[in-house]
Amino acid sequence: MKKTLVAIAALMLAAAAHAQGTFVLNNHIVGSVEAPVIRSDNQQGLGTMANAFVQAFLVGAGGSLTAIGTPVAFRTGNAAKYFDGGEVAIPGVNGTANLKLRAWSGAASYDAAPNKGESIQFAQALGGGTLPAENMVNLTSGFTVTVVPEPTTIALGVLGGVALLAARRRK
Repeated sequence: MKKTLVAIAALMLAAAAHAQGTFVLNNHIVGSVEAPVIRSDNQQGLGTMANAFVQAFLVGAGGSLTAIGTPVAFRTGNAAKYFDGGEVAIPGVNGTANLKLRAWSGAASYDAAPNKGESIQFAQALGGGTLPAENMVNLTSGFTVTVVPEPTTIALGVLGGVALLAARRRK
């Protein structure tokens, strides 16, 4: 009897150690999720820019962020405000997780990107086991990615300003 109880306890501990929750990394699911990501310079989606990605992060104690999965590319064309990363697993987490999304363009990583932004923190219910993955219904609104002008654009603006000042002095 003791051996049976010990074996059951060991199996439960092993299952708990390998437990994971899942959610659907998609910001456009009709009737459930509508959270477009737009550029700060206009209402276009981030997918209109080169190398545009989004990634989910688990928010830990003190606001620390742990990347979940791999970066997902934005859709293009009319759907450039949206992404669909499919089902994402969070190892060792069940129930609810606190998440943030980070989006960027112009580089392979968020830290190196000139154009970037992140969502507010939101609670995400997780599915798992035989349950279906949960949609990101608590991501109630999208967010804006701050677009930094290219250095040549800034240089042309400065050159234009100098030309205007020089023309004014001639008069």
